[in-house]
Amino acid sequence: MKKAKAISFILAAALTMTSIPCIPVTAFSAADENETTFVSGDCEDGELVIPETKDGATVTEVYLENEKDVKTIKIPVTVKKITIINCPNITSYEVAEDNPYLCSVDGVIYDKDMKTVLRYPPAKEDTEFKVPDTVETIGDWAFAYAKDLKKIDFPDGLVTIKERAFSDTEISSFNLPESLIEIFSYAFANNTSLTSITLPASLKRIIDPFRGCLSLREVVVLHEHPDEDNLSASGPDPDGDVYFQMFSQFGSIMSKDISIYVPDNSYERYLQYYWGQECNLRLLSEYEKMHDDDPDAHEDVEFTIRDGVLASVRMYRGTSVVVPDEVTTIGEGAFYHCTDMVSVTLPAGLKEIESYAFSQCTSLEELVVPDGVERLYFSVKDCPNLKKVVIPESVKEIWGFNGCENVTIYGKSGSEAEVFSVKANFPFVALDDEAPSRPLVLFSDDGTELEKFPSKYEGETYTVPEGVKRIKRYAFANCKIKKVILPESLEEIEDYAFSHAASLESVEFNEGLSVIGMSAFSGCDLRSVKLPESLKKIEEYAFEDNTELSEITIPEGVLRFSAPFGGCTSLKEITIKRADKKVYENHFSSLEPSADETRYSGLFGKNQPDSCCNVYVPDYVFPEYEGLFYSEHNLLVLPESMKGHTILDGDVNGDNEVTVADAVMLQNYLLGKNKDILWYNANIISEYSSYYKTGEVDVFDLIELKKKLLKP
Repeated sequence: MKKAKAISFILAAALTMTSIPCIPVTAFSAADENETTFVSGDCEDGELVIPETKDGATVTEVYLENEKDVKTIKIPVTVKKITIINCPNITSYEVAEDNPYLCSVDGVIYDKDMKTVLRYPPAKEDTEFKVPDTVETIGDWAFAYAKDLKKIDFPDGLVTIKERAFSDTEISSFNLPESLIEIFSYAFANNTSLTSITLPASLKRIIDPFRGCLSLREVVVLHEHPDEDNLSASGPDPDGDVYFQMFSQFGSIMSKDISIYVPDNSYERYLQYYWGQECNLRLLSEYEKMHDDDPDAHEDVEFTIRDGVLASVRMYRGTSVVVPDEVTTIGEGAFYHCTDMVSVTLPAGLKEIESYAFSQCTSLEELVVPDGVERLYFSVKDCPNLKKVVIPESVKEIWGFNGCENVTIYGKSGSEAEVFSVKANFPFVALDDEAPSRPLVLFSDDGTELEKFPSKYEGETYTVPEGVKRIKRYAFANCKIKKVILPESLEEIEDYAFSHAASLESVEFNEGLSVIGMSAFSGCDLRSVKLPESLKKIEEYAFEDNTELSEITIPEGVLRFSAPFGGCTSLKEITIKRADKKVYENHFSSLEPSADETRYSGLFGKNQPDSCCNVYVPDYVFPEYEGLFYSEHNLLVLPESMKGHTILDGDVNGDNEVTVADAVMLQNYLLGKNKDILWYNANIISEYSSYYKTGEVDVFDLIELKKKLLKP
């Protein structure tokens, strides 16, 4: 069944994406089984005549895509719907006069009452087009690929511009009428001539129309937004006033700034809207647009202040800003995109700095937060040249500083500023005489969890204090420490806890530890590891890419492990102590073993070793382990009794030679007179394969050994 579905999908794709003459398919939305869609056909001298019927079915729909040879199309009376995509050489459409659904005027297709423009010929040579006064909707793809069209006039009654209506055109400006309410996705996509556009006050819906408009530098929004609740990126409210999403999260990647001008009385509401992370946007007020071309009309810096709230800052000259004393709150986005500002002085009476207040201040080098401010919640963002931030003890909550990779945090020892710097891996400088000799290590309130270790820790060894039961995710990630001593109280090392701590050479484990999480020590520099007998679980990739690790023993108590050693290129010896007859059965069972049963899932996973690694297992369960790891490359599974001995078929006594003495010892073993033999070397011959050791030594092995000795 799956294969049949795959084939039908491939056939459907082939019919859509290629030009196959005269192949009809069932209409996508046909209610009548006698209706069909015309997909493609032969044309003479560039003229394509759509038939009324095909193979006994009425042609009610036309779907053409990537037809390069078609220049004119004649559409019969039966066709209700047309979909024509990327047929760049069409110069004219002709619809039968008695068609009850469609009509054509001067080669352009409309619906019958001429309220919707359906298709404009993309190769029509006219440079200007006036949309008829009756038109209310510009349809999907209506003017797409019309490269010669440079100017278009809209009627006053236009209400909707549909998806990709003007995509891939070269129209440099659009005079949108005041009647317009909706603009759909990619309406102006890939229009590289469009530099500016004004969106009328009537517009209530707009969804990412400017994708690929790489020359766009200015958008003027005339809509006065009365209700911020409806300005949402989550989707339009049918009863709401407006839904604006000009640049989606996955919209156009703009290499230069785009200025978006909005009405003065709606500036703060628009400022709160998420405009999309992939665009370099500057949200400005209508007043600022009026004065942009006249620098002398401004002070060096102009502030918009309302009831103590600094709403916006506009810089025209200079590199420094002194905020007036009357300001008690720096509003959301107030300094947004002040790219020339190198320094700023905040007033002593400041109480609040709102989100994104200092966003994209790309030249800002230093910020001193006044005492009294209690919260910095994503207040600073995308300031790559910010080198110093002084945070007072009054600040009890800090989030953000994304895109401020060069910053150093200054504050009191033990303050929230130091806690934040440790969590966010920023350098911290203590501003008191009692600064600790080493950076702060963060623990949970009850001291049972180590949450974060400072990446800038300067010592070589750290002892985790007794009482800590859990080392949290990423706690030591990327730290520079060389040795860590773990306490007996420790029960769990969570996922990624020491991930990419590239200098970590040694970890001293103590009894009590039961779980080592996924990738817990991946990317470290461990040279030797002695795991505690209390250990129960080693999760996936736990010791991945420890390239200096040469040997390791997995204790008897370990019930679970999953490919913990991928990328351990120097690992030559693994000893597994657990003797479990069900280890093979549990691994290949469709049922999950109980909590006290073993499930081992590979040693190296996808990142297999380049050279041979010996895996020693208890003699008693050797066949089970050999079957368990049969698919892993460069692994040689051996019974533990072979450790330190040479693998040599027939060397029963382990003296690295095959002699009569070995035959005598093997014979005595079979007679029950001797038990001290290397059975792996004595198991010379097998029922299945000479490479498969069953652990069963019998008289046939003795015969094979005597044959070896008799050979000249």
